[in-house]
Amino acid sequence: MNIFVYGTLMFPEVARSLAGKVNQMTPARLTGYARYEATLGEKANFPFVELDSDQTVAGQVLFGITSRQLAIFDWFEGEGEWYDRIEISIEQFHGLPKKIDANNNQSISCYVIGKTLRRQLERYAAQMNRPLLRRLWDPVEFRQHWLPWYFWNTVVPILQDPQFIRQFGQRYDSKYVAEICQKFAGDQSEN
Repeated sequence: MNIFVYGTLMFPEVARSLAGKVNQMTPARLTGYARYEATLGEKANFPFVELDSDQTVAGQVLFGITSRQLAIFDWFEGEGEWYDRIEISIEQFHGLPKKIDANNNQSISCYVIGKTLRRQLERYAAQMNRPLLRRLWDPVEFRQHWLPWYFWNTVVPILQDPQFIRQFGQRYDSKYVAEICQKFAGDQSEN
């Protein structure tokens, strides 16, 4: 299984902490979609994509995802509710290695906005008495300003969540997670 990630999962610190080592991460661009910021409050800063013929989304294709890794990513993304995992034609991707093409039956999945996330965004906009914002999500800004906070407040609690542990076991790379925690703690003390 191959999957295109364009948000928090395109950061190796997040993907590897949740699902272990990924065989290959390759930069790619997806045409015909736009990446927007989900605004559900002051701290909510995560992306979603939806169809937009004029836009292109930069991200990573994770190649050779195992069924266990896919199950973890589906759980993390709230597949079927917050996000829907769909198959996208390989012709819509740019920057992939030449060996990957439409003739070798390689499929690439992607998480797009799901019904629950759309409803939550619309509800939040109505509560704020404003239209639904369409701000493009910036991964550089996220890495610089939000990734350590996101890691501590989203990824680490997920790894300790009893439901996550029951479903997937406590098989994450604790040494790697500890290194990332130390790195982010150092980043926080420098600011």
